[in-house]
Formats: sequence, C-alpha cells, structure tokens
Amino acid sequence: MVWAILQSPNFLYVTELGTTLPKSGVVRLGDYEIAAALSYLLTGGPPDTMLLMAAQQGKLGNAADRETHARRLIALPAARPQVARLVKEWLGLDRIDGTGKDKTAYPKYDDLRPSIAAESDAFISEAVFGDDGTITKVLTADYTVADQKLAQYYGLPFGAAGKRISYGTVPRRGVIMQSAFLSVFAHDNETAPVKRGNTILRKVMCVILPLPGELNLKVVPPPPDPKKTTRERFTQHSTDAACAGCHSVIDPIGFSLENFDGMGGLRTMENGKAVVTDAEIKGADVGGPVKDGAELMGKLGASDQVKNCFARNLFRFAAAQAGEGYEAMFFGTVWDKMPAGKRIDLKEMLVALAASDMFINRRVP
Repeated sequence: MVWAILQSPNFLYVTELGTTLPKSGVVRLGDYEIAAALSYLLTGGPPDTMLLMAAQQGKLGNAADRETHARRLIALPAARPQVARLVKEWLGLDRIDGTGKDKTAYPKYDDLRPSIAAESDAFISEAVFGDDGTITKVLTADYTVADQKLAQYYGLPFGAAGKRISYGTVPRRGVIMQSAFLSVFAHDNETAPVKRGNTILRKVMCVILPLPGELNLKVVPPPPDPKKTTRERFTQHSTDAACAGCHSVIDPIGFSLENFDGMGGLRTMENGKAVVTDAEIKGADVGGPVKDGAELMGKLGASDQVKNCFARNLFRFAAAQAGEGYEAMFFGTVWDKMPAGKRIDLKEMLVALAASDMFINRRVP
C-alpha cells in the first residue's frame, strides 16, 4: 500500500487542471487547486484546515479572500524558511552545501560551513520578518544573525543566539557580503572576481552578457602569481581587446569585494600587498565610483533596476516559469499596480501576486 501511494501521480504531482472549460486558451484553477497553490507558494507545504474549508465553500476565487489567506499564511512560522528559500535560490546561496574548499587554503571552512548556511536562513528571516521586509534591507542591512563561531570568524562581538549582530565598522552589508555568497562564488583556493561580478550582474541587475563560447573566445584564466594580487592578475582583461568589452562591466563589481577571501573572511592584504577595492561601476542607476563592496550594496539597494530585477525573479520563483510574455503580464497586472512603497516589500509582493487573477489562471498547453 505504501509503495502504491508513493508512486501515485496524486502523491507526486500538484495538479492544475481547472474545473471549467477553457476560455480563450485560459483555464481557471479549481478552489482546491488554488488552496494548494497558495499554501505551497507561501509555506512550502500542503493547505491547512482553514484553506481547505475556504476551498470547500468556493471562496478562493475571490481576490479579497485570497489576500486574507495569503496574509494569514505568510504570518505562520512555516513562511520563514519558504521566503528564505526564495532569496537563497535567487542568489545561489542554496549551493553552499555542495561547495567545497581546498583545506590548505581554507582550513576553517568545513567546520564553519553549517554556520554559514544557518546564517543565510537566520538573516533573511530577520530582515524580512523582523525588519522592514524590503529587498533594500536584504541587500544593505548593517547587521547579521550568526552563531558564536561565525561571529568570531567575522570579528564581531557575539551577544545571544538568534539576535542581530551589528557590523559596526566592519565593511559588510547585506546578504551578498556574507560568507555563503562569497564562498559559493569563489574558487576552492582563491577568490573569483569574475564569478562574483557576473553573478551580481545576472541575478541582481538582470544584465545578461554573452558567454565567451557564444563569442568564440577561449578563456585562459591568468596564472597564479605569488607576487601579485588577484586584481593585478586580472588586469589583463582590460588590456585584451577581445575581453575588455564585457570585463570592463563585470570585473569592477568583483574587485569591490576583493577584501573578502574565498570563504568570506575579511582581509586587507594579499601576497604581501594591500588589497584594493575601489572601482568604477558601469550601470544605468548604479554607475560611478565606489570605495568598496559596502558602498556598492548601498547603490544596489537604492537601484530601481535592481528592484525590478528582484520582482522578475520573485515571479519566476512563484510561477515556476519564465519568459518575456509571462513576466510582462506580471509587471502589467500585478507589480505596476502596487503602491511604490510596497513594490520592494517581499511579503507584500507575494500577497499581491496571490490576490491577482494571474495567480488563479493557467494557459492551456
């Protein structure tokens, strides 16, 4: 019997078949399907008794009722790991468990990796549910939530478990300058300014540059040199005409984070030389000089381009699909209609999507 249950399509899949005949190629979900969609989006699990009762009474086709349930669900404890999952998938932080390091270069990494992973969950939960809940705060917060081991590694005073720890004068800001992001987007034995810069461009700014293979370029990383800093080695990108076009945009972003090593440890020196983090950033509303990554995070947090990019990624997470047509529909029918102050609030964005007609309609394949 257990084998039969575990192999049943009803166990393995959440159906979205609708209960009415398609109109103009669109089908409306049934109330029980809407209940499942709401619950899995906001809590990562099946619908509770209140949702099932609302489905039985046929109430979930009403936008106001969906909004009421969305607000109730997002206030439950189960919503916290689900929202953390949204942010971690967006930035690739969920890859930390599969990211290894050279034990010679980073002997503390294996011991700290569980603390690094836990920091992401705790910080995102605090920024979204214990603070103003905006994507700006996620990117620019001047605190973290870390255990004693990780706080000590960061050089921060530890107070109590689960409480905010101020960065003070330490030049970190937001989730990108924590060890999870800085470890995932680095090599196993050194930093990777190109990886870090390109990831921020793609995921945070939605700027997609062509890959070297698409340009028929063969990339040869600059060889290790114990007499040079990583930044000095990568200056060849700016002198190579074939590389400069893209790398003049990518590399400065990564260089601004060079005061953090391949597992996120703060450093001021590399190979006997001072680490240089000032950079000239190129971008629509983030362009200009920055002295380090902390200043860059301030620009990203204030950027309309970044806010728009995050909204796009939130929709992709919620709808499990991408494409210009779907995304344009999301912006036109949901995001653009929200008050400006709520467009950067993660919880409000999820609630607005859940209450929209777009949430309960599906195109017929």
